Amino acid sequence: LAQYHPHHFVAACGVLLSKLLQVPCILRIEDIWREGVAPSRRTGGVGWVLARLANYLNEQLASNADAVIVVCSEWRDALLLKSHPRFAPERVLVTPNGHDPESIGSQPSRDEARAALGVDHQQKLILFLGRYSGREYGLESLIASIPKVVEKVPEALFVLAGDDPARFTIKQADSLGRGHLRLLGPLTRNQVASWLAAADMSIGPLGPTQPVPLKIKEYLVAGDL
Repeated sequence: LAQYHPHHFVAACGVLLSKLLQVPCILRIEDIWREGVAPSRRTGGVGWVLARLANYLNEQLASNADAVIVVCSEWRDALLLKSHPRFAPERVLVTPNGHDPESIGSQPSRDEARAALGVDHQQKLILFLGRYSGREYGLESLIASIPKVVEKVPEALFVLAGDDPARFTIKQADSLGRGHLRLLGPLTRNQVASWLAAADMSIGPLGPTQPVPLKIKEYLVAGDL
C-alpha cells in the first residue's frame, strides 16, 4: 500500500518496488491534481511548468498501480477521465475520509484546557491545525485578517499548530499578529484534544481545496467548527 500526497513523490517508490518485486500495489490518494492551488500559466512561470509536470507524473503513477483508493467520488471520476484509457473503473475504490471520535480521547473541559495551556478564560481562541505552507490553506489571508479582527475583538488569540514554526514564511506575521498570534510545533494527540477543547473556533483551509480535508471532520468531532 502506497500513500500519495501531491507535495512529494514517495508513492512512486512504492509503485516501482511493486514492479521489481512482482507484488500488487494499492495506491491511496488523499488529493491528486492540483489545478485549484497550482500557479496559473499566466502568473506561475516555472511554478506552473513544475505543477503541470507533477500532474503528468501523477497520472502515470495512478495508471501503473494495480488498484487505487480515493476519498470521494469526484476524485474517482477525475482519475478515470485523466488516466490511461486502460485504467478499468473496477480498479478505483472510494473510501471517504472520516474521523473516529474515540481517537481524540478524553477531552478536558474548556476551563481545564485553558488553564493547562496558559490561555486566559476571557480570550477568544481561534485555532488552526495543519501545515503552514500550501496555497490551499490560505494562511496569508488569515494572518492579514488579524488586525481587523483584533480591532473588533481585542481579546482574540490566533493559534497555529502542527508544523515547525521555523518553516513559517508568511511575511509580516510577527508585526501583524504581535500579541495575538502563537505558532506551535507538531502536537501529540493529547495536546490536540486540549487545544480543541480550549478553542472557541477552529479554522479550515481558506484557499481552494478539495475534497473536505480530514481536519474539518476532526473539528466537527470536537464541536469547534
